[in-house]
Amino acid sequence: MSRNTRNKRFELNPVDARDGWAGLLSEEEVLGRERAIRDHFAQGAFYGRPDRSVPVPPTRTLQEIADPYLTAGSAIAGTIPAGIGGVSAGILDAVGGGSDPLGAAAATVRGIQDDLTFMPRSLRGSEDLLSALKWMEENPVLKAMEDGQNYLGDKTLEVTGSPGLATAAFLAPELIETAFGAPSALNMGRKVSKQLARLDPGVVGSGSAKMSGNQTGGIGGMNAQGLKPGTSKLAYAMRQSGASPDEIWKATGDQFGQPAYFDREGNFGFEFDDSKAAYLAQPRSFEQDVLDLGDKITPLERGRLMELRNKYHNRTWQETLEFKDMTEKLGMMSDYGSMRAHFQHPEIDKHYPTLLDDVQYREQDIPGAYGEYADNQVTINPWAHQDGSVPGGMRSTNLHELSGHAVQDKANLPRGGNPGEFAKEENAGRMRVNGFMARAKDAEAAGDTAQAAVLMDKARALQAKLFADPRTPDAKYYALTGEANARAIQKRRNMTMEERLARPFYRDFDDRGLWDHQIVKYR
Repeated sequence: MSRNTRNKRFELNPVDARDGWAGLLSEEEVLGRERAIRDHFAQGAFYGRPDRSVPVPPTRTLQEIADPYLTAGSAIAGTIPAGIGGVSAGILDAVGGGSDPLGAAAATVRGIQDDLTFMPRSLRGSEDLLSALKWMEENPVLKAMEDGQNYLGDKTLEVTGSPGLATAAFLAPELIETAFGAPSALNMGRKVSKQLARLDPGVVGSGSAKMSGNQTGGIGGMNAQGLKPGTSKLAYAMRQSGASPDEIWKATGDQFGQPAYFDREGNFGFEFDDSKAAYLAQPRSFEQDVLDLGDKITPLERGRLMELRNKYHNRTWQETLEFKDMTEKLGMMSDYGSMRAHFQHPEIDKHYPTLLDDVQYREQDIPGAYGEYADNQVTINPWAHQDGSVPGGMRSTNLHELSGHAVQDKANLPRGGNPGEFAKEENAGRMRVNGFMARAKDAEAAGDTAQAAVLMDKARALQAKLFADPRTPDAKYYALTGEANARAIQKRRNMTMEERLARPFYRDFDDRGLWDHQIVKYR
């Protein structure tokens, strides 16, 4: 469910906001500085140039975004003697603040504020944005801080899909801390970080600040829990600077062990290692797990556990809770019909911790197929694997369905499909053509030649569209991005990380040469 937050106010709890500098100023002094800062904005202050008025579109709540930074910065600045020197002065001068602490605080945040909109409101604003971003990129002090710039920037990138927004968000807390040199500034930065991390795209503007929702990758997307913040940050920065796909792949792999790439639609993805994945020919069972517990449980506890297991659907709600509590404490699985009982994959556990528990597993005959994923269930046809026609056998097919399609479903990535859906689609198209032609014939018989001509034009246009794409249903199936992705996963199943780094994922993207005609669907 989506929520429209375009006109929602972004607010930081005043009590929380003041925790960061408790004891530095009285509440009256803090409120006075807040009023002074608002007056400063009302006079059109921008990058230290009070003569320029900058209109704020009603769809943005930039004042609300800026207030916590301004209040924190000005309050801390009030406790520091005038004449900030060294690195702090250099940073403040670079963003146009000069040596005045209060003016510097306002100018710093106003600069960040313009970056946050990602749509400068004037030609001069565009120049200022480019200048600020260039300075951010080249400043050696900021480069030294990069290890600490993680949560807020990457969360902003995840929510908005905008590298520019992420760059500004990465910078903001560190600017406050470095410029004003007080531990409370860092505390304030963390508090504001947590608030800003919850921002929805509509809060920061309508330009490029939008969530793509369609990130795709070798296996992991932007929502993978094990994705290192630096991986996505470096990949986006390199793409902005014009680096080639191979350069991005190598750099992210070398530095973070997570080689990344952008697909043909510009969506981010990274590959992790499948080599430790294992299909369990002898699946885990409840009975065997109970036996393996040995002396960890008493005979009485073992008997009670088996009793509750055997009651299954006939348990009372109290017995259900008792059974759940016992299995959790003993480290047993909650569902032995899940993927976890049949397949092990340490890397998937790292990135999607509940996936193996959420997905059900079945083995049964599937006419004309080796396996399928549908409705949160992987189904494998063991009989189709008996002739050895599938390299890698059951492990390979499970990787196709789990690392491929189940992850696509979990992370809302482009889906796979089957040839049958395209045959139905083509048949439906031809039926529509025939319907237009039949109605045209009826209209002509009734003397309505104008309507007959309109209907025939529709029939010809639709028929031309069908003929322009002569690929068979099988070829269209192979062109599905989700299927090509899953087949590449199978092909690379035994690669070490070194081998993966040497050969980018997209070079094994098995779409039968249809890279420019891929079909992307999300259902």
